[in-house]
Amino acid sequence: MIKQRKPIEPLMAYIDELWYIDEAVTVMSDIIMPTGQIHIVFNLGDSYKLVVDEHEFSAPDYALFGQFKNPIEVRYDGHHIRQLGIAFRPSAFLMFFGTSHSLCLNTIVDCNSLTDHSLMSALVEIAKKIHNEKEINGFDSIESLFLNYVCKDTKIKLLDSMITFIEKRKGNIDIRDMAKTFGYSISSIERLFKKYFGLTPKAYSDIIRFKQSIISEDPKSFFYDQSHFIKSCKKYTLKSPKELGSVSEITLKYMLKELS
Repeated sequence: MIKQRKPIEPLMAYIDELWYIDEAVTVMSDIIMPTGQIHIVFNLGDSYKLVVDEHEFSAPDYALFGQFKNPIEVRYDGHHIRQLGIAFRPSAFLMFFGTSHSLCLNTIVDCNSLTDHSLMSALVEIAKKIHNEKEINGFDSIESLFLNYVCKDTKIKLLDSMITFIEKRKGNIDIRDMAKTFGYSISSIERLFKKYFGLTPKAYSDIIRFKQSIISEDPKSFFYDQSHFIKSCKKYTLKSPKELGSVSEITLKYMLKELS
């Protein structure tokens, strides 16, 4: 069973989706492709391991997934995946938690190490309460919690405008045009973007472009040629375009389904 829903209206500008997976594991490995989002994932089922830069380690039960420019391999220890997740816009995560250190490239953080922040502490408590429940009913509690943390910040509005600039152009941007639009030099906008989002504007744009290409009826139109499209598929999913049509990995299949 896979459930996914958009948040309530006041939170739609900050949270892209709330999701829940409760599935028997049919394969012992999985793939998480980059989407440009920041995720908090509460693992409520069997433990699993992550492979990042060829290093395998046990995933925290409550994990913050920062920005990634390459796919993450998952290896399951058990036979049941049960997870509750929150997908944030990068600028919104900065707004809610007031920090960007967790958004660094290829960073996975144990949420229990961040419970000095009142919002993260409250989220961990919600996860603990639903850990033994048979049915998921934590969405409403999570939304109610985030409503208390929505605020207005001119810096965050600027950063979100940069994300929106890239999204509206479906990842096809000219960094010179972007710098001119926001009144920054190219080097300054690259430093600002990487500081708060963990990726350069180009790396983030490439992720958004690939995500948009999967949605499109003609994915190849987003790339210079077929070989470039194939290269991007393998870079972000570890699969060829042909293999994407019949994936067996639970998470990757779900992500492709939601994107299309």
